[in-house]
Amino acid sequence: MKKILAVLSVLLFTVCTNPSIEEGLADLNKTLAELEAELAAIDVQATITKLEEITSAVEEMEQQNAEVNLLIDQVRAELATLQTEVEEIDFSGTQDKLTELKEKIAKAKEALELLSLLVDNDLDGVVNAYDKCPDTPTGAEVDLDGCAVGQTP
Repeated sequence: MKKILAVLSVLLFTVCTNPSIEEGLADLNKTLAELEAELAAIDVQATITKLEEITSAVEEMEQQNAEVNLLIDQVRAELATLQTEVEEIDFSGTQDKLTELKEKIAKAKEALELLSLLVDNDLDGVVNAYDKCPDTPTGAEVDLDGCAVGQTP
């Protein structure tokens, strides 16, 4: 008799279901289904494509900045040469030579100023000439004025 009661007790406990466990499993399955739906909604290829486009744009901006910086360095070297020539002028020379050198220096300075406006020093995609926030943190998204969110010109 004791054996029968023991067997019946074991069967009773194994056959019974626990509603809180079933509710927990149902909630877990619901959450997993929602997560699967969210993951399915992500367009991984479009995201990869966008990242590649951004990377390409950044590389292009860096190349352009490098080229402009090279031009700026060339203009600076020319200015230094002209400055040296001006300092070495024998003032017994002609006034025309001095005037010519001053004009060259003025043109070189003007070219340097124009070139510096074409550079994007903070690499935010807005050249210095139009950048109202020239010290934007690297990688920040900016508006057309070159300002990040919360940054004031």
